[in-house]
Amino acid sequence: MTRSLVRSIVLVLFSAFFLFGCNKPSVSPSQEPVAVPLPTSEDTIRLFYSLINEHRIPEAINLMSSDLVPDESSQQAWGVQFNDFQSIKVLDIQPGLSASSYKVTLEVQVDPQAASLPIPYYGYEANPNFRWLDLIQIDGRWLINSINTGP
Repeated sequence: MTRSLVRSIVLVLFSAFFLFGCNKPSVSPSQEPVAVPLPTSEDTIRLFYSLINEHRIPEAINLMSSDLVPDESSQQAWGVQFNDFQSIKVLDIQPGLSASSYKVTLEVQVDPQAASLPIPYYGYEANPNFRWLDLIQIDGRWLINSINTGP
């Protein structure tokens, strides 16, 4: 190529670069970053029971605070109980006595073998079942801090 041809090509490219705004990154509206809100405390409750229902027990236990699951023994005890749930479904969530407590209405089917436990069926009786959950926020993340049979 001749020197003048190369110079012409560079000049055309240089002109196109500035004419069409190539000095700015092109971002379409669909590519702009979108702020996604963190899960709410109620989202955490729904996710917790959904994970148990799907038998994703370690993931459900990861949504429990270290106060509720302080060691591996506690983790195993919760895991045994959750594995005995044939199904568990959140029917309703109502605010409790404090800003981070909730009354949760559940529909639960427990393995029939759990009838012989010291607390038959882990205390889950004929449906619906009610549990009062307290949550705690740690580093912006909601965790289950207690599960009780009353407020």
